[in-house]
Amino acid sequence: MLTLNREDFLEVLHEYPTIAIQLVKEMAGRLRKSDRQIASLSLSDAEKRITMCIIRFADDQGVIKNGKVVFPKLLSRKILQIWQVLQKRPFLGLSIFEKEKFLERNGRELIILDYKKFIKEFDS
Repeated sequence: MLTLNREDFLEVLHEYPTIAIQLVKEMAGRLRKSDRQIASLSLSDAEKRITMCIIRFADDQGVIKNGKVVFPKLLSRKILQIWQVLQKRPFLGLSIFEKEKFLERNGRELIILDYKKFIKEFDS
């Protein structure tokens, strides 16, 4: 770990603007993540909270391939357990997302078919 005082830090940012850009990208990502967590903790309906949870899992642990997000099998199992509980309730279930072609199950894998479309639809 490197520790810099304020003056040295500003000098490094001035000399190496790519570092500044990467820092801005990282901070923007963290801000987005915090905003999503706050939204998911608010008084949103169950569907909104679940979709925000899926988006958070996708950002944190999903593997992006050709616009699709594939969840690791262990994580997929956890998500599927959540959905099994929710399917017993009339308001929501994984099948809704499968019918709308947002999510697909392939054995034990769970896949977001078009991550950009999923984000556009559910991340407000």
